[in-house]
Amino acid sequence: MKKYWKVGVMQNRKRKPGFLDILVLLVVIALIGAAAFYFSHNNVGNSAASSGTQEITFVLEVKDVSKDFADQIIIGDGLYYSESDAYIGEVTAVEQIPYYSDHYQADTDTVVSMAVEGKYNAKVTVKAKADVSEAATTVNGVNVMIGSELSVRTSTVGGSSYCVELEEPGYDD
Repeated sequence: MKKYWKVGVMQNRKRKPGFLDILVLLVVIALIGAAAFYFSHNNVGNSAASSGTQEITFVLEVKDVSKDFADQIIIGDGLYYSESDAYIGEVTAVEQIPYYSDHYQADTDTVVSMAVEGKYNAKVTVKAKADVSEAATTVNGVNVMIGSELSVRTSTVGGSSYCVELEEPGYDD
């Protein structure tokens, strides 16, 4: 008895798609659909504030100021970046708030934030024309970002401050 082996000859049968083939095809279609939806509905780059000069409002917090600091600031006064003397906006509001400091409570083994008597912080609201892009917000070459430290002055007072709020038009769409 002889056995004949067919070597290298493929049968002319079509393979039926299996469960895995259908699953891979559905995943690819879903990824393409998700990418199309993301790029067609993504507002980054399409908003009013995505590029160019826009009017912004930001709030600077000045730490450890005198009791009459808020009274010394003139609403409508110009605000300048001290390091380059660049104009960075107009003061629109000032609010004096208590100075808070963290204190360790040994009896409860916790840290609590408590107002320090006789010390104050001030929040200065500023309106400015800024160059707004996806990468940065700059006012006359000065980066304005939440958390950034800015040494600033008006015609009457000055100090080191931190940006604690930044409102740009167009990103609330």
